[in-house]
Amino acid sequence: RMWSRSWSWGSARGGPVAGMMERVRRAWQRVAYAGVTHHSPVALRKRLTVTNLYALTVGAITLFWYAVYAILWTPIMRDLMFVVVATSVAVPWLNARGHHVLSRLLILGVCNVIGAAYALVMGPKAGILIMFLPLVCAPLALFDLRERALLALALPFPVLLAVAVQWYQFDHPPLTQLPSGVIARASTISLVTATVLVAAMMRFLYAVHASAEARLEHGYHELLRRSDEVVLFVERDGRITDANQAAENQLGYPREQLLQQAIWQVDAALNRDDWALLLARVGLEGPAVLHR
Repeated sequence: RMWSRSWSWGSARGGPVAGMMERVRRAWQRVAYAGVTHHSPVALRKRLTVTNLYALTVGAITLFWYAVYAILWTPIMRDLMFVVVATSVAVPWLNARGHHVLSRLLILGVCNVIGAAYALVMGPKAGILIMFLPLVCAPLALFDLRERALLALALPFPVLLAVAVQWYQFDHPPLTQLPSGVIARASTISLVTATVLVAAMMRFLYAVHASAEARLEHGYHELLRRSDEVVLFVERDGRITDANQAAENQLGYPREQLLQQAIWQVDAALNRDDWALLLARVGLEGPAVLHR
């Protein structure tokens, strides 16, 4: 009873902030991994996570500018921002219900259409055309290279919209005459938002690439460890860089000692000249295997 009372007091001393942060963290995880199950293939799990994070990033940025336009009392811009925020909320909801492709197409379609509407409303002085840069990059983050049909559909769309907007603005005024102060702020909004979105997508792509490399590295080590044959990986200068358990057992050296030696120190039948000849053969004929 005393321990329970002391634990409760300690939790209270942590304050409501710690409890609130923990709830926020769990809610973030639920949204970020919406639609991901234990049975989801690795590729699908990766795409769902990236899509959810992309939607959260776009929604968070747009929510801030929604508040800005609400304060500036610009109803049409506020309503456009609201549509993007609502779409960002709908994407994890669709993923959680299995509509994986629809969610990605929805966020791309809505963001492209809203971007074009934003450009037509604000006019060329708002610098809105830079917003099409993240929209061109987005399909590369949201779709796998195997989804060629979706990539072929999604990549040209923002480019065509940007060209159409530019062509329209050439001899047409903005659809709404807004105060010059709002236009000036919109230029900053466009630049900052595009920069943050491109940086976020580069981070997503890096995370995806790093995760793929980690899986390959893990698979390589598993294959190496389970092999019954002696497997040694050797650099061009003859240094041993990796070895499996069979190599330790059959050669009689612990792994740490093997990694400190050259291949000809382990194999008495091989000398530096043999190794140089093998390297020359690899350079002329391609990969070669030395059987002992």
